[in-house]
Amino acid sequence: MKVGILTFTYGDNFGQRLQNYALQCRLASMGCDVFTLRQTGRKKNKSYELKQFIKGCMGKSDYIMKMKRHRKFADFDRQYISYYPERIGEGCIPEGLNEEFDYFVCGSDQIWSPFSDDVNDTLFLTFAPREKRISYAASIAADSIPEENQDKYKNRLCGFERISLREDRLSDWIERNTGVKPEIHIDPVLLFDSGFWSSISRKPGGLRDKKYILSYFLGSNSRLKDMVSEYGLEDYEIIDLMNDKAWYYIRPDEFVYLVRNAEAVITDSYHGVLFSVLFHKAFAAADRQDELSDMSSRLAYILSLLGLEDRWCSRLQGDKLNGSIDYEAVDRILAEQREKSDRYLRECLKRIN
Repeated sequence: MKVGILTFTYGDNFGQRLQNYALQCRLASMGCDVFTLRQTGRKKNKSYELKQFIKGCMGKSDYIMKMKRHRKFADFDRQYISYYPERIGEGCIPEGLNEEFDYFVCGSDQIWSPFSDDVNDTLFLTFAPREKRISYAASIAADSIPEENQDKYKNRLCGFERISLREDRLSDWIERNTGVKPEIHIDPVLLFDSGFWSSISRKPGGLRDKKYILSYFLGSNSRLKDMVSEYGLEDYEIIDLMNDKAWYYIRPDEFVYLVRNAEAVITDSYHGVLFSVLFHKAFAAADRQDELSDMSSRLAYILSLLGLEDRWCSRLQGDKLNGSIDYEAVDRILAEQREKSDRYLRECLKRIN
């Protein structure tokens, strides 16, 4: 059985790449031959391309940093991600694709966000017959669909026999407009336990044998210094993944290592929280707001599901960061959720038999 994964494939984000790898591995464990279909990429005008070229020639530091980081991600891709040789995008569907694949799975990540310019029809599998379309833990990452996009989203979602989401915020809207009640499933990285992730973790070069706190903020980390003081962490080294050049150029598997070996994690990242949970870390989850939507809404569901609502920074005071977390209870919930997710995927895939 040949299965194609549709997800974001450009941009160098740890969670993006690791959820792709996890879904690939879970489908492969079910006997599937799995490939990820790379998106054609963001459309860039000639003026933008020229500016990027000039930046590179002039040695602009931000451009060089991004290129060095991209090469690290490309190394990870070559080792772990099975890509289909041809790319896919809006108006660019490889010839014979539907005949070659038995199923297509779209997920996870924010592939259905109405606020992302990267979302297109292929991420809703509109190119494939209805019976070959499977969604898994797709994230809309919004509390509502803007009115001007509602007809488009209704048409896109009506193409699925079953709909799997990562959060439950828009379940009622989807059911009202499609007649399909969405099913909620955990992010692919949670389909595996810490042992699986430890097996691919890779120690970054330059990491000293010293206890450290991991800081991973995709938004502003302006409160980091105050939190270090508030939580009594002054004696620890702080590894700041996104703002310290020494750690900006690491691979996704090195990110896994840093979470696994941290004394604690402070993050506004969805996957930063998920890997903290998998490795039973003390952690604090920070709110993050972008220009268009409240990004922390994605975290609210999973923290509630796991009974970890008290890990929000706004609720953690003083030494509570290192307070006990009932990870035995968390692991029981995750085990149940893995069974639920496996059952859903097998039910969707067995139609070919």
